[in-house]
Amino acid sequence: ERMILADVNEPLMALWRAVRDDPEMLLAELRSLPRSPEGYLKVRSDSNAKSTPATTLYLNLFAFNGLQRVNSRGHNNVPCDAVRLAKLDLDSVARNVLELSRSLRQRPVDIIAADFEATIARAASGDFVYCDPPYIGTFTSYSGRFGVDEHVKLWQAAVAATMRGARVV
Repeated sequence: ERMILADVNEPLMALWRAVRDDPEMLLAELRSLPRSPEGYLKVRSDSNAKSTPATTLYLNLFAFNGLQRVNSRGHNNVPCDAVRLAKLDLDSVARNVLELSRSLRQRPVDIIAADFEATIARAASGDFVYCDPPYIGTFTSYSGRFGVDEHVKLWQAAVAATMRGARVV
């Protein structure tokens, strides 16, 4: 009946809220951003100082392999995918965003920026929890925020939620 969509990444959660609450404004800003490799670098640099939902989406759409990665200072450092930048159809992106927006408004959805421990602690009997942690050794060295200790804490939180009657994947 109610869903919680959570991640520790605040700009990502702001993007999800924009998709749900104001997709037209999000798409208008997305369309105003430059479609050149030089423009990509400027948007990436500017977003490191202040991101918006549209810049988060833009960087995800046009970054190499669609990666979202930050360095130890929290700055996006993914190079541009010039082919995607030149060829990606923004009308198709707009259709997807609008469809997602409709889906997110069909039932109550809390979209929060919170770590996994706080989020999973909310799980109770009958709840379904899906976790998608990074694989150990993949890009976690950039931020150092999700290593073996965090995997153990995630396992402990999942076990505790299961003991409360939640189903965890």
